[in-house]
Amino acid sequence: MILLAVALMAPAARQMPDAAPGASVAATTDLVLDWPADAALSIEADGAETIVWFDRGPDATALDAFRQRAGDDLGRMEWNDTSMVIRPAPGRRFMSTVAGDRLTIRVIRDTPIAATMAGEAVDYALAQAAADAATGYPGRSRRRLTTLDRQVPGDPQVARALADADTARGATARAADRYRALGATDTVARRTISAAGGDVAAIATVRDGRGFTQAEGSLRVAVPVLGSATGADVVIGGAVRRFQTSADGVVTQAGTIRSLRRGTVFADVTGSVGNAATRLEVQGAANLTNARVGLAGRLVVGPAEREGRLIAGWHVPDVSTAEQALLGGYVNRWGAGGTLRVSPALTVQGDVARTFYGLGHEGALARTTVVTGGLDATVRRMKPALTLLYRLEAEYVDRMVRRPGGALSLPLVDRENHTMQALVAEQLGAWRIAGAAGWTFDRFGGNGPTATLTVAGYIDDAWQIEAAGGVSSVQRPNLVGTQVFARVGIKYSMGRLP
Repeated sequence: MILLAVALMAPAARQMPDAAPGASVAATTDLVLDWPADAALSIEADGAETIVWFDRGPDATALDAFRQRAGDDLGRMEWNDTSMVIRPAPGRRFMSTVAGDRLTIRVIRDTPIAATMAGEAVDYALAQAAADAATGYPGRSRRRLTTLDRQVPGDPQVARALADADTARGATARAADRYRALGATDTVARRTISAAGGDVAAIATVRDGRGFTQAEGSLRVAVPVLGSATGADVVIGGAVRRFQTSADGVVTQAGTIRSLRRGTVFADVTGSVGNAATRLEVQGAANLTNARVGLAGRLVVGPAEREGRLIAGWHVPDVSTAEQALLGGYVNRWGAGGTLRVSPALTVQGDVARTFYGLGHEGALARTTVVTGGLDATVRRMKPALTLLYRLEAEYVDRMVRRPGGALSLPLVDRENHTMQALVAEQLGAWRIAGAAGWTFDRFGGNGPTATLTVAGYIDDAWQIEAAGGVSSVQRPNLVGTQVFARVGIKYSMGRLP
């Protein structure tokens, strides 16, 4: 399907008629589109629309030949991973048949070609925008749509495409306004309108390693706010989180070793402001158990296919290790990174951060450099989708304070985890099932399996649930060897449906 989408992005060579503009044309033409020899095709056609189902898409050469041959007879083409919808231009009818791996369409022209040119230009631009979004270029797709919106203001197809683009990037308040203006009542529109009223979510997570177990329960709320018709989108939110930490060997300030069973409560206030090109996220966090308050921020610049990131944090409460849970840990952090879609099938990402770990009122006791990155290679877009993943998660320690007797004040050591996985995802109605499995290798010692299974979906337009679990061999502080983890969450959208 990548070749299909890329071919659709290229401008079509228009086939102009010999008749003078406005002249009546009563003629027929046969259009042919060939699939690979082992493809299985089926169609449903009524003259106004042809729907083709397939297990493999046509190649770029066959598709380009079809489009050039169709010229102004073709109104619009839409597709997903397993089907294609072909509509004739106004004043045309399509009589479609399938024989083996060949689709044949007889075009019947009933009205002058010149009368359909303006509508065809809009449909073609919409098809280009859809192709961009389908192949992982939402920023380029949105630029096409905003240009088209200025050219044909008020066009309902353009307005709907912009609403769908806003939904995809998480601008639910703006998307909901567009859906309401269109009177849209389909599933996507209803769920987005419901989400625009804000979300309340309850999430429970447990992680279990060798001698270290941590459970987290949280209640979160987020409310999107629409700033203005052309301005920024704002989301405000908050959370209360409770951690229960159990550990067998914890290093105290005196250098002694003890066990730990401790609960810690956090409270967060969050906010974000931005548009399709730039977004600023801020977080105020408080450790209510140890009286620690911190602030973090993240600036994202560029669309998803070409994104740059800056991060910063000051005294942000952190209990990812047993020592931090015991003594009131925090981190100071600053860093940068980015994501680049190299091609429709390949995305690369990377981030580097300097991190300073502190405990209580002792100041920073450790200084490290954290490096993360990855590659996503799309192998198959059709159901089930298949993606090959590579992830790097590394941390290099360059300063560490030791306790009396020589024990490390924090369980931080050099680590460099390389993980290769295959991710398979399937959409089954309202439910999405995704499974990833592979192997993790740590250059400084230790390797093992890493696998996750996730099931998520809608109960109705307002309620969503998600459950995930698996094993991980990614070495982290206090989590060595192969660990198990599980997460379950439920979310309720508070918006009132039309």
